[in-house]
Amino acid sequence: MKKVLLTLLVAGMAITGFAQDMNDKKTKTITVNGTSEIEITPDIIYLNITLQEYQKDKNNKVDISTLEDQLTKAVQKAGIPAENLTISSVSGAQWWRKKKKDADFYASKEFRLKLSSLNKLNSILDGVEDAGITNVYISEVSSSKIEDYRMAAKVKALQAAKAKASVMIEGIGEKLGAVQQVVENNINVFRPAYNNNANVVIRGLNSINTSVADTNIDYRTIKVTADVSAVFAIQ
Repeated sequence: MKKVLLTLLVAGMAITGFAQDMNDKKTKTITVNGTSEIEITPDIIYLNITLQEYQKDKNNKVDISTLEDQLTKAVQKAGIPAENLTISSVSGAQWWRKKKKDADFYASKEFRLKLSSLNKLNSILDGVEDAGITNVYISEVSSSKIEDYRMAAKVKALQAAKAKASVMIEGIGEKLGAVQQVVENNINVFRPAYNNNANVVIRGLNSINTSVADTNIDYRTIKVTADVSAVFAIQ
């Protein structure tokens, strides 16, 4: 009986020692950062268009309703959905009352137009009397597939991290193993900022050139960046 107990004790000690050896032999790893940047051509462009009444001649004044009707029809003719054109602001408080009291008051309205490209912009603006357009500028750009680009940027960042780790490991005669862990550090979307006083002023009193060709308008690009940390095993 004593011999049996002694044998079991020795076997148990051997198994315990083997398990400790396995735990002490930790996997060697390397941790690296990977970054990426994707440049996107916007397919959602917001234009602000300001129309203002003006005196066509001594006896004729072109009112805001006429200009608005011209713009609405030009947008419709270009095949742009009606809901893409909205009123952004109307000049002055209770401008309609002022208009009735003051014949010299020239009402103005600012519209916001959503486009997928600028290809039809000049044809739309040509449908409105030039003298009634005081300003046209790009206020914002975006992309309908922005979430897809965000994911693509993450993948590119992870691929960059793997490539970096491979070069480093191979430089010391080792081989890169499987990824052990991935941490997303940052994912950013940089959209160009526009305003009424600068940047892409296309037509109107504030523009330098009132006959800008559609294809020459630079509306800038969107940039998506990603930064990840990855841990890879070393074989």
